[in-house]
Amino acid sequence: VRELTPQKNQRRYQMKHRRVAGQDGFAEALQENAARVLACLVEAGPRNATRGLRACAPPALLTAPKFPQFAASVGVQLKKRMKRSPRSKEFEVLGAWLRECFWLENGEGPPSVPRDVAAAVFFGERAKGAFGAARPVAEAAVKFDAGACFADGTRERLGDLDLVLRGEMDGLLDCARRSFPQWKSSVPRSGDAAADLIEACVRVRTGISQQYLYRSLYAAQLHRCLRGGVDRRDVLVLDSAELRSQPQAALDVVSDRAGLPRHAFAAAELTDAALKAEIDARFPDFENNGWRLDAEYTAPMPEALRSDLAQFFAPHNELLFAWTGERLDWPAH
Repeated sequence: VRELTPQKNQRRYQMKHRRVAGQDGFAEALQENAARVLACLVEAGPRNATRGLRACAPPALLTAPKFPQFAASVGVQLKKRMKRSPRSKEFEVLGAWLRECFWLENGEGPPSVPRDVAAAVFFGERAKGAFGAARPVAEAAVKFDAGACFADGTRERLGDLDLVLRGEMDGLLDCARRSFPQWKSSVPRSGDAAADLIEACVRVRTGISQQYLYRSLYAAQLHRCLRGGVDRRDVLVLDSAELRSQPQAALDVVSDRAGLPRHAFAAAELTDAALKAEIDARFPDFENNGWRLDAEYTAPMPEALRSDLAQFFAPHNELLFAWTGERLDWPAH
């Protein structure tokens, strides 16, 4: 278990901030390579769109952090449409979607879009009204319209830190008042009650780029694990500060709980530099999604917000301390 302080919520917010900031560059790369993306999709077909993009997209897109999400989103969009059409009409479904997503503008340069691709997408019978008479098409003339392709949107957006965190906090408190009127000050007094709060008031989503407060309600999550069938004896709670200050001792505790022999790590293996090198080797895309082992905040958290969050988390911290049997060395504010 990592530190539970208001700063942790800001750290998750910062992770999303870094990821959102990288979207404009991907949008530009997508426009520059729209013709290549189009050719990939036509070649792969509707059932293999995601796999086809991963196999033939140009390096400028493949190495972009947003590309995996984009490729998966294309596959999802096509599958949704194919469910509403017979199998014999799948390529018509693909063609219709491509005509929504790609468009032509007057572009100079030699014709470089394959003739069959241009004919199928831009100058087929259904496309004449939109694109006019058939003509050679240069790659630079092909453009991608993300808004038309993804009506539900694929761009992440970042709300104001104060509004986002206060919105979550107020939502949880309001739901507690409605769902548990018997609670004093709308605060759960036991781990089971905290788990009840989550089940009544939070629709848990995947990822950690949203629901910032829920992700820091550790006691509630631990008790929900027990409800899911996890044996409490199989749960070990560690303060990440111990991994920083006494890494060998902390890892010995993990080994003992797991029933594994202790391993004496060399001092050089327990440094931040060694950890970063190992992560870079095993997970080369780790930092592409906004994660950082150590990161600076772009702006300090407003003191009024920090104080209100500390007050909100205080009873939840107490529930975690009751679980661990010790008071972790966390600041009160």
